Amino acid sequence: MPWQAIQHNEGVPCRAAFGQPAPVASFYGTSAGEGFGAYLHFVGDVDGDGTGDFALGSILANNGSMLEAGRVIVYSGATRAPIFPNPFFGASAGERFGVSIDGADIDNDGFSDIVVGA
Repeated sequence: MPWQAIQHNEGVPCRAAFGQPAPVASFYGTSAGEGFGAYLHFVGDVDGDGTGDFALGSILANNGSMLEAGRVIVYSGATRAPIFPNPFFGASAGERFGVSIDGADIDNDGFSDIVVGA
């Protein structure tokens, strides 16, 4: 399914959406300029429900006072809700966590694991 990241006006969170001709799902960042949706990867079945899941990276998101630390949120492909209760953040300013995202069953437990680059 084609993916599009849509940056809204300054002061308004950006939106990421996928689907053609009209979006079937939309997701919103928390602040303008965070780059929400700029990095998307379909990561396989992370939560074990039989449906492929996806992760969105916001490489310019702040983590408290750490500017541009980056953030990744993993969403259920079935429900479109976040799988984990909290997003994953970069550990230092300027890290841009989420610039690359992939999924693979690294530990051979039958579920896809998330690999994130900064």
